[in-house]
Amino acid sequence: MVERASALEGHDKPGRFGAPGGAGVVLSERRGLALALLSGFPEDRAAAEAAAQAALGLALPAAGRSTCSQAAGGARGQILWQGPERWLLIAPEGSGLIAGLEAAVAGQPALAVTDLGHARTVIRLEGPAARRLLMKESPVDLSPGAFPAGSVAMTRFGHLAVTLHAVAEETIEVLAFRSFGLALFEELCDRATELGYEVAAG
Repeated sequence: MVERASALEGHDKPGRFGAPGGAGVVLSERRGLALALLSGFPEDRAAAEAAAQAALGLALPAAGRSTCSQAAGGARGQILWQGPERWLLIAPEGSGLIAGLEAAVAGQPALAVTDLGHARTVIRLEGPAARRLLMKESPVDLSPGAFPAGSVAMTRFGHLAVTLHAVAEETIEVLAFRSFGLALFEELCDRATELGYEVAAG
């Protein structure tokens, strides 16, 4: 059986780094996730809604937003907007997300399900300086008033394409292509040095 390897393996060693004092931000990788992209056409919105409900029990979010709740079996599920008629569904690995989606779209040829489980790195930033850190290299206004919890933006951090998801006021998740996962992590650590940061086990 093929085992999934993190792009940060051996690089995200737990510890406290940077400026002295309390850590302004804590970085950790979210591992053990199932991710799938659901896409279609505007006229297939009702079928896409039904597929999302069947797989995670969630409604599809509006543009620039997310929906989150407890999925079947108590596992937390998330749906992130990814552009017109495109949504990223996230659930714990082993939750049956992919199989559930594929079953839900059977007979709907205009809907597509793409397994992205091995193709994304998800880094969580927590702490009072999380937004300040991201605004160093992102053109998005990430102040709580402009980017409240539940907001999603497809943008960049430095030269890297990323998706930002505001989970809470002091918690933001950054998603990037797996091949750029280590570069993203190193860039985040570099920019967090003056703030003081901690790397926590994922």
